[in-house]
Amino acid sequence: MPSTRRHITLALALLALATCPLAQAQDPQKIRFRAICFDPRDTAAPKFHIPDGGGRSEVTIPKTSLSDTISATLRTGGFIDFFESADADRPAVSVKLPVTGHQRLLILLAPSGTGFDGRAMQLPATGFGGGDTLVLNMSRIPISIRYGDGAPGSVPAGSHKTFSLPANFPEPMIPVQVFEQDQAGEWQIAQSTRWAVDDRFRSFLFIYQSPRNQRLTLHGITERRGPGGWGGEPTEVE
Repeated sequence: MPSTRRHITLALALLALATCPLAQAQDPQKIRFRAICFDPRDTAAPKFHIPDGGGRSEVTIPKTSLSDTISATLRTGGFIDFFESADADRPAVSVKLPVTGHQRLLILLAPSGTGFDGRAMQLPATGFGGGDTLVLNMSRIPISIRYGDGAPGSVPAGSHKTFSLPANFPEPMIPVQVFEQDQAGEWQIAQSTRWAVDDRFRSFLFIYQSPRNQRLTLHGITERRGPGGWGGEPTEVE
């Protein structure tokens, strides 16, 4: 049976297809982004050194929240390099950026073999505010989500989809149901839960297969809106 790490790596590869298409253009010099490490293992948040100006800045990529805004110098070709040390010769992870779509940029790291793989994605400009949920399907199977009383929305393996809080939702808790598609193509309920309704927060919901039993497992991370918006909303390339 394929390992969970292979499943997560496959999901990251598929997620890359959902980002903005790549094209040839002049490479920007600096970029600002936020990052998160999705890692279901009981390990510490990874630390990396990222080129920033003439040196490298040490950063910790959190596992239970989004990072603060990180500034990095791009390598030729539009790559952000993550080094294991300040003097390492080769990056441990290199993330290719789309030429466009650098606003609200999120770098997602996940286990791959003995290290990590990374992908860049752009957070939605609209439809992802207070009370909304961005679902990231890190499993190898199609899933479907019912958020509230609305119709279920499909999230193919390795892709992501935003689910918005219904307008004027009257209850303090909103039901969330996760369906998985079996080999016969039928949808079966895999998870049923309820989340607090609070428009001060938006949520990232990672869905993956447990390494113990391969059942779909939910891992939620919330982000609180601050005075400057959601994490200050990183801006375009400087």
